[in-house]
Amino acid sequence: MTFTIDDAYVRVKVYGLTIRKVALSDIAWADQAVVRWTEHYTNSMNRRRLVRLHRKTGSVPDFVITPKDPLGFLKSLELRGVEVRYPEV
Repeated sequence: MTFTIDDAYVRVKVYGLTIRKVALSDIAWADQAVVRWTEHYTNSMNRRRLVRLHRKTGSVPDFVITPKDPLGFLKSLELRGVEVRYPEV
């Protein structure tokens, strides 16, 4: 499972085929928090790789993915206009 960002969507891909996508315009903010009630598309049990996308719409607003480079993924979202909440040090 891989996770990509293009000009309009965050895409979840399996063997190169998009199985789920979330519009960038529907993402209220993104962070690395751990939450229980979410839509999960994860390929790792490592909590450090979790990225939560909090959507503006939907009955389950949190969407969790596990990109290989979570901070790089968050920076890419930020460059596309999504509010990113970085963990406090």
